[in-house]
Amino acid sequence: MAPLEYAGRVALQIWDRTRQERNRYPPRNWFDLEDGAVVRATYTAYPVPSRVKMPDAHGGSVGGYIHGYVSLRLDGKSHSLEATELEGGGLFIQFRDATNETETFPDGRYLETQPAAEDGAVILDFNRAFNPPCAFSEFVACTLAPKSNAVRSPIRAGERFSRTR
Repeated sequence: MAPLEYAGRVALQIWDRTRQERNRYPPRNWFDLEDGAVVRATYTAYPVPSRVKMPDAHGGSVGGYIHGYVSLRLDGKSHSLEATELEGGGLFIQFRDATNETETFPDGRYLETQPAAEDGAVILDFNRAFNPPCAFSEFVACTLAPKSNAVRSPIRAGERFSRTR
């Protein structure tokens, strides 16, 4: 068991490797690697991190911080995605795209990057996009990509989602 704080409350995270339900999930499934899914972007940090309420898998919201945003071009279109700075200097981005509901998790996926360069240059490798933990179990608490963090184009890279889960 591991205690954790979530939405201002303390919870216990329990792992039961003998529980039969954990074997009903199909193996994780990924798109083929796509060179076009590796995108150069620019990170712009906010002067002061912005406190936000992130939607969560249980219909509520959780307080957090957005430290800045990445600007990118994909399929000839400009996009801006809000990002959180990780302890090691990389960025954490929760995003939605045109594959949600049909090929990927309906509530979006996660992406982590390496630290941005001094000039803000950062690589977004969507081949590394992954499903949030709540894609695997209704008992997991996780934040979801806000509707505003959307790419209008389909990103057929990274982790897929199977409706049989």
